[in-house]
Amino acid sequence: MRQTLDIGIRQQLTITPQLLQSIRLMAMPTIELEQSLQESLEANVMLEAVGEDADAAARREVRLTAAPVSRQRLVLEADDDQSSPDVCVRTQIIDQLADEFPSADELMLAFALVDEVEDSGYLQTGLDVLAEAWRVDEALLETLLHRIQRLEPAGFGARSLSECLIRQLECLPASEPGRNLARRLVRDHLDDLARHDDAALAVAVGVTPEALAQAIGLIQSLDPKPGATVSEAEYVIPDIIVEADEQGRWQVRLHDNALPRLQINSAYEAALRQCGTSGQALRDQLQEARLLLRGVEMRQSTLLKTALAIFERQAGFAERGETGILPMTLREIAGAVGMHESSISRTVRGKYAQTPHGIYELRFFFSAQVGGERREDVSGNAVRAMVRDMINQEQPDAPLCDGDISAILLRRGIKLGRRTITKYRHAMGIPCAEDRREAARHAS
Repeated sequence: MRQTLDIGIRQQLTITPQLLQSIRLMAMPTIELEQSLQESLEANVMLEAVGEDADAAARREVRLTAAPVSRQRLVLEADDDQSSPDVCVRTQIIDQLADEFPSADELMLAFALVDEVEDSGYLQTGLDVLAEAWRVDEALLETLLHRIQRLEPAGFGARSLSECLIRQLECLPASEPGRNLARRLVRDHLDDLARHDDAALAVAVGVTPEALAQAIGLIQSLDPKPGATVSEAEYVIPDIIVEADEQGRWQVRLHDNALPRLQINSAYEAALRQCGTSGQALRDQLQEARLLLRGVEMRQSTLLKTALAIFERQAGFAERGETGILPMTLREIAGAVGMHESSISRTVRGKYAQTPHGIYELRFFFSAQVGGERREDVSGNAVRAMVRDMINQEQPDAPLCDGDISAILLRRGIKLGRRTITKYRHAMGIPCAEDRREAARHAS
């Protein structure tokens, strides 16, 4: 056998503890990160708070409420409830990825897949589309997604209700009563279950009513939305403040008091230098503290750069509100700040900006372009705002039908069909013209 020496250059992705920490911190909503920092402060003697009392007094909480435009739009409401939020499901999944995917390449793809999952816990984008965009094998993504769906909570990242429930059933012990029948029902008879004709279903499946009832009870104990974290009583803290200065110029800055400020305890750090080879436990805590502080600094720096790029593009929003929102994609902002699209997606998810027009999730400002004859830059969000404003200003006894709204938009240079207007109206929870007329008649 002849041995040869082969010298070459090869790129290899390495997942360092600092990178893992940065990804985890960036995925956290601010109120969850605040809780995590407080826990680290209590557990790590090498950390100390800076101006803790002043920061706590200045901090404000915001109640998330349903709004006509979308769940991303927020209304300020003071509240004294200081209860701790549940851990974000997305963060919970991310915490498990490093153990599940020891390969750096697979881990980064897993992170990207988690970023694509909607807040309800479902993956809406087809794997074929993602495989083409990421230039990877679709079969590989299928395998990775299947492993993600088995993490806790099981079913996160499913593409359908059936797949979501099946993954949860697969994670139960094989000896669980009714498990196999429940899996069969979810896979083949989900529509029959929705009709609640248990007698006919028992005959069709060939089981006793008692066995069917046991399986249905097991199915009803499952979570159809394992990623849902937004509720009517959820609290958020604005991460970004957008306001005008004394000269009327718009400024974008971090919310200084959104997070507790931490630093290394200099007295303990100095004492540790005198310990020689002893004090390994304290050295480990010092390393953890430094890693945490660098991660938080990187998170805040990335968040500010991203927000600056967003509101530089969306300057019209500061002036005119939602009707001034321009079409904008993750790719545009990723190019502006020199990051990958998946990193931008992770940065804006669950992060909020306090603006002169209310509090909005940063994701709200990403919107596709819609058809226009004379105006090239019209976003879907801007059109929704226009539709809502038209309906708010209509005569109660002569409400605008969707065809009327389509004609008005066309005169403004925006070409949208009646069906599109209907879809937007439904998404905003606005009744049809006839129902609005009836409501106005009863109100009078």
